[in-house]
Amino acid sequence: MKSRKLLFTAMLLVGGIVANLTLSSNSGGKMGVSTTGCGGGGCHAASTGGATTISVTGIPATGFVAGSTYAMSLKVMNAIQVAAGFDLSITTGTLSGAPANTMLMGGNELHHTAPKNFTAGEVEWLFNWTAPASGNTVSFKVAGNAVNLTGSISGDSWVLSTATFNKEWATNVENVENTVFRLYPNPATDYVIMKSANGFENTNFNVISLNGSVLTMKGQNTRDKNESRIATASLPTGQYILYFEANGKTQSFPFRKN
Repeated sequence: MKSRKLLFTAMLLVGGIVANLTLSSNSGGKMGVSTTGCGGGGCHAASTGGATTISVTGIPATGFVAGSTYAMSLKVMNAIQVAAGFDLSITTGTLSGAPANTMLMGGNELHHTAPKNFTAGEVEWLFNWTAPASGNTVSFKVAGNAVNLTGSISGDSWVLSTATFNKEWATNVENVENTVFRLYPNPATDYVIMKSANGFENTNFNVISLNGSVLTMKGQNTRDKNESRIATASLPTGQYILYFEANGKTQSFPFRKN
């Protein structure tokens, strides 16, 4: 009878140790935290750590092409921690090519199944993303956690990050033309010029970004009265549509700001 009690007590102690390790260090990763973070639920410390940063790269600056597959890189960086893990989800498209010690869930979520050790302050995972047939933007939402592997929830440093990429617009031509209007240069840096055979007078130009924001800009005549210059220096790099009313119709011209 005494030996049974000792065995039962030992089993309780072992179970308690295992439960504590499970709650204090979720080394196998957790799904569904790419937008909520790694804290809470006994997984990791409740507060984020500013020393951890995340980067997601692989889509060209010119944007993605529908149906194309891109080799993506996810990096978690921290100068003082030992290893890292992550949970990543996407708003559109399909993930594939899960690297070692990670798991794909439904083609739109990827997370670590075992932490990966830092090398020179960073750790990297490579995977693929295939652009959808339709849609103008994709967001990669990531929770990255840099950990000390002590088995305790304290001392770890997690952070949330979102990387958004736009669809590519045609930018391999200098001018966009129709029968009356011409827009140049494209891509633009400090300005674009709209040229019209009929000239411009007090025309307001609207610039719309792919996320839906609209800016109304006043064009300024150049020496050529048939041209109007629109300043673009303050616009962030990306794809835009310039549109305005003329000849009783809405005229629209896509362009890229470098």
